[in-house]
Amino acid sequence: MYRMVAVVLLLLLVGCGTGYMDAIEPSPSDEPTLTADGNPTPSDKVSTAVGPDDPWYAPWTTQQQWLESMAWLAWSPYEPPDPLPVVEIIREIHPDEAAEIKEACRTEAGFPPSRPGRQEWVIPDEQWEAFALASFTCWAQFPMREEYVQQHFTRRQAEFLHEYLTERWLPCATALGVEVTPPPTLETFLDEFVNLPLGVWMPSTVLHRQGLSSGRIDSILEACPEMPPASEMAANR
Repeated sequence: MYRMVAVVLLLLLVGCGTGYMDAIEPSPSDEPTLTADGNPTPSDKVSTAVGPDDPWYAPWTTQQQWLESMAWLAWSPYEPPDPLPVVEIIREIHPDEAAEIKEACRTEAGFPPSRPGRQEWVIPDEQWEAFALASFTCWAQFPMREEYVQQHFTRRQAEFLHEYLTERWLPCATALGVEVTPPPTLETFLDEFVNLPLGVWMPSTVLHRQGLSSGRIDSILEACPEMPPASEMAANR
């Protein structure tokens, strides 16, 4: 038996329950002020949310908490070992380089991707435990710098993503001759983000549903990335 593994930066959108790891890059003059519990103080520069009961509440987290979340992702659907393996950090990284570094790291560990550049692996059941350990080790060796770790999109980031998909991604795909169902209205898009994360409109999902081949989808997304640069997401937090 084999298991198909897709490691996607949009963890929120694939509904894995470990939280979304987004690029947050404050400028030196725009560092958030944290409360005693480590969360940003209310500010329209940080989030439109007001507290944990708000669906758009976007607390920041520590690098260790992020790594623990990655452990649960690596060993899912099982529990990770307790205590977690101790791994020496090689260097902290920026989200924009994460996919390339993690793919190279897993390949070096003996697990090349089934589709290079697409963060997908097909793993035999008997190698699953070894792959989980390799995945966790790679995350631990190359962790996100703490200022880049955020658990969820803010509302403003979700609004910016909808704008990107509507005004930049869709025209790019159309110019390639791709006929694709357009994104929903902003109101529907935001509602899906909060209430139906698996149903959020994203290009890769829509193109698969329309029956395009994996090769064709890869070429479209290479020319028209489905996510804006991490730096732009950070600027719109």
